[in-house]
Amino acid sequence: MFYMDIADRIVQLRKEKNYSTTKLAKLAGIAQSTLREIELGKTSPTWDTILKLCRALGVSPRELLDFEPDDRGDLPHDFKRFLEVARLLTPRQRELILEVMEEWAEYNRIKAK
Repeated sequence: MFYMDIADRIVQLRKEKNYSTTKLAKLAGIAQSTLREIELGKTSPTWDTILKLCRALGVSPRELLDFEPDDRGDLPHDFKRFLEVARLLTPRQRELILEVMEEWAEYNRIKAK
């Protein structure tokens, strides 16, 4: 199975957010030159840098490091759409939506009994 290189994944996420390297570096609190070296594959990010980039991009370390482009291939269209929209939300917004979904799921479980 194909796994995207971390440098390519950072570029992909940065572009999805319409961030320049300058903006992402500033949000992450790292030097723009460091970000460029990571994106060009000239250096590997430290764990601290990965965490900073994740916070700035609004993704978890797992979302950054374990990305498989084919992960969503078998999902129904509405699930894919949900994931695409969820990526545009802040981590707190995603957390709130998950809480609501979990409550609805629990309600459906109780109702089904």
